[in-house]
Amino acid sequence: MNSIAGLGVVFEETLSGWVGMGETDFMEGKLRGQRDNGLLKFDARVKIPNLQQFLDDPDHLAHLEGTVTYAPFGGSFPMRHGVFSLYSVNPKTGIIQMTYAFGFTTSGKNYYVLGRKNIKHHAGRIDVFGDMTTLYTRIYEGEDDSGAVHASGVIYFKFLDFVPLMIYMKVPGAHSFLERMFGKKEFLAFSIRVLAKEYL
Repeated sequence: MNSIAGLGVVFEETLSGWVGMGETDFMEGKLRGQRDNGLLKFDARVKIPNLQQFLDDPDHLAHLEGTVTYAPFGGSFPMRHGVFSLYSVNPKTGIIQMTYAFGFTTSGKNYYVLGRKNIKHHAGRIDVFGDMTTLYTRIYEGEDDSGAVHASGVIYFKFLDFVPLMIYMKVPGAHSFLERMFGKKEFLAFSIRVLAKEYL
């Protein structure tokens, strides 16, 4: 098989960490969240309906769904209008980023969550693992990031979870084992190309 026409990709991941209410600085928010039990957790599903379109899109956009668990609000809440972006370039900084954005509602009030991983090599450092697993996150009041900052902090993806993520990755549209493997290979090859260009 030499074409990904008709193939999609679906994978699931969990990220968790701490955010501090009233904080705008990510690291200060993380520390405050650890003190005040500001646990924040995403159980997320990324859905790419059309892999070729996703790879061709410079922002590499996908659908994001799942639940967000936020200890200060005492529960888990469905993600609304979720968007995932893989290796898009921030036009203001030129930095490659992975972005998670979605809304959720609790007690009749809307909140918007925006998290970014910064894919940026610093000379003399082996930073790819940290960059790939660290999501700098804010919760805003309202429907987007123009609202007041409710909390800021840092949440993490466990690097060892990458292997099961790939194993259980689904390839909608594939009709055979070889087609599934080809879809996974093309998705992984795209990721490796971007990371190699930045870090090697």
